Amino acid sequence: MDVIDNIWSGLFLVRVTKGTHATFEQTRANDEVGLRRRVKAAGSARLGLLKVLHFEHEVDYSQSRESQTRSPIISQSTVR
Repeated sequence: MDVIDNIWSGLFLVRVTKGTHATFEQTRANDEVGLRRRVKAAGSARLGLLKVLHFEHEVDYSQSRESQTRSPIISQSTVR
């Protein structure tokens, strides 16, 4: 996803500048569920009127594991 024009939130609170880039990758688990694999973002933003942030951030979910639960699954009986 690319920002092609400035994005404002609030009057002067946050402005994401054009040229900011974000990538979202997904993978399939058991051919059923789409899970996040990687999120990467790079760009700049202005907070208020004074602070400018330049950022590049990447989150990799490759070390994710299936969660283990010990709760039994109980079926619902018919409601009278």
